[in-house]
Amino acid sequence: MIFAALSSAIRERVAAASGGTACNFLFGGTHPDTDEYFTNYHLEGCG
Repeated sequence: MIFAALSSAIRERVAAASGGTACNFLFGGTHPDTDEYFTNYHLEGCG
């Protein structure tokens, strides 16, 4: 979104998308049965 917004103002200085389909997904919490903390980090590859 930032690159898209900047492209209107300074088109010649904004980089093209690099891995525009990459997705970082991070979540965590406490397991409801054990009350232990957990985290999960998922990275989808670039397209």
